[in-house]
Amino acid sequence: MRWHARARRALALFLVLSWTPRAIYASSPITGFGIVKVETSTGTFVDSITGDIVRARGTNVYSLRYDQAGGESSRARVVSILNAISDLKLDVVRTWAFMDGDAEDYDGRSMQPSEGEFIEKNFIALDELLALCAERRIRLILTLTNYWDDYGGIQQYVEWARASGEYDVYRREDFFTSPRCRASFERFIQAIVLRRNTIDNMLYRDHPAIFSYQLINEPRVAGDAQGNVFHDWVSYFSSFIKRTEGSRHLVSVGTEGFFLSPSGGVAFNPFSGAERQGVDMNRLQDVMDVDYVTVHCWVDDWMDSDDESKYRFMQTWVRAHLDQSSSKPVVLEEFGKHRPLDVRDRFFRRVYELLREDGRNAARSGSLFWLFVPNEIEDYDGFSVYSSDA
Repeated sequence: MRWHARARRALALFLVLSWTPRAIYASSPITGFGIVKVETSTGTFVDSITGDIVRARGTNVYSLRYDQAGGESSRARVVSILNAISDLKLDVVRTWAFMDGDAEDYDGRSMQPSEGEFIEKNFIALDELLALCAERRIRLILTLTNYWDDYGGIQQYVEWARASGEYDVYRREDFFTSPRCRASFERFIQAIVLRRNTIDNMLYRDHPAIFSYQLINEPRVAGDAQGNVFHDWVSYFSSFIKRTEGSRHLVSVGTEGFFLSPSGGVAFNPFSGAERQGVDMNRLQDVMDVDYVTVHCWVDDWMDSDDESKYRFMQTWVRAHLDQSSSKPVVLEEFGKHRPLDVRDRFFRRVYELLREDGRNAARSGSLFWLFVPNEIEDYDGFSVYSSDA
């Protein structure tokens, strides 16, 4: 899902006016809270210490690290949001663990304002966020870059590569084949996964509040009907993370879930041309170092039709991924629906029903709705979910 600068500025303005936190962060690791693994025989997420099932029922709050890097009021609001998530018994939150470039509206909170320049105080904000989550037994999916321009994304890496003399790099899709982009992204990954948390003194490789590292949000390679470029990139970087941190955490990709092969599900795609976006759900789930399948569902963005048609498509889309997935878990990690609330509530209820209909699917699936926001923030596109809606 794209995040617009207007909404980000609205959120930042509100955070300046926010109130005091209930708590700041735990000073020591939480016992009985382990790194998540996949039980291979069932495809179930489990806590590696307790053996308890991790439901992976949660939400997206992409701006948490950015907000934590702000002033006192901003950090207080992060605590308030996490407390609300904990009160709702949600256990996984997906958020952006990157901000690249030095745009004016980043407000000095970029993690990498220029290529290879890592701003320690803004990495400390991620340390604080992990400690806050561990205290509440919330786990984070840390997304590492973005296909879209929001927060910099892969277009920023392409611009850096071209500025350095790699003159055949133009399109954002060149990120996936550029040697310079590959080297730069490797350095950023190492800066994250090899880090020691300055708050609780835990190495990131040992941190239980990290549910998974996610390579990229909503990747595409426009015009590619084969999928080889992105498949090779995923194979390389999923393995790179595993090698770098010793295969401690799960790795995911962040795909929308398109199918490329006519025999493998193209008929289920949401729009004509999705089969030429270079990302094939069936091939990616077979990459050894990718631990679970990700799917997004954006009927209001993908389809120009009435709500009943969108509702029927959603059911077909979710079922297709559950049916065609291998033994790996399937996480519907972004789904949303425009208001009115009764339409959205029906849509959400059916998503959760579909994930529970079959006992095997219930055990090996997860769901993260988009987007949990403070009550006072403008619902700029109709997708925002407020704590008062729950």
